[in-house]
Amino acid sequence: MNCCLPLATEKRPLLSCACKKVSLRLGRFRNNIVCCCEDCQAIFTFFEGKGGKPHALPFRASYYEDNFDLLKGGEHLALMKLSNQPMASKNLYCKLCNTALMKCIDAYQGNVIAVDFQLVTPKRDDSTPVGRLCESEYPADKLGPLPEWPYETPTLEFHFVRNKVSAHSNVILLAS
Repeated sequence: MNCCLPLATEKRPLLSCACKKVSLRLGRFRNNIVCCCEDCQAIFTFFEGKGGKPHALPFRASYYEDNFDLLKGGEHLALMKLSNQPMASKNLYCKLCNTALMKCIDAYQGNVIAVDFQLVTPKRDDSTPVGRLCESEYPADKLGPLPEWPYETPTLEFHFVRNKVSAHSNVILLAS
């Protein structure tokens, strides 16, 4: 069984903002991770400061192919980027409720988008996260201790470290 391919009878999932004024039909599901990156923390903090939906961090990100259809609310969408750092994401959000709908970084090379697992309906039964994503070291001083891994699958941690590519045991270091 390939967990990345939807069943033929399955409809493409729906992504909606908190106020339900924006809806998008997502592409094919790829995987889930638990994201601990500083970019996600900064994005959610930014939108919460503007009255957006509070997020528990780290959060569960779902990846879908970068082919989605706008069903309604295009006039309420905006795109923003908080910084010009290489790993900074481009974020599509609803201007009415300040919901961060999806993010993309250059490293995705136009292949996938990341969305908040909680905003997608229906939820997938086979969507256990494949691992955790961190930028260099997890900022425990900001977010508290790294939560225990609650899933039965092995933990695979992805760490982005500037100008370095390395892999050892359960930690993969990727260049940013």
